[in-house]
Amino acid sequence: MEKSKVKTPKNKLVLREKNLINHIYFIRGEKVMLDFDLAMLYEIENRALK
Repeated sequence: MEKSKVKTPKNKLVLREKNLINHIYFIRGEKVMLDFDLAMLYEIENRALK
């Protein structure tokens, strides 16, 4: 049986765990991401999260 190949858009962001971990902070014992990091991750404007 032949497996189908999944095509991904050329502009699709590939996240690597090492890169993502650099944007997770521990504040008062909680893991958090800052709004501008989340906006970059989801490729939206920062104000869309507020």
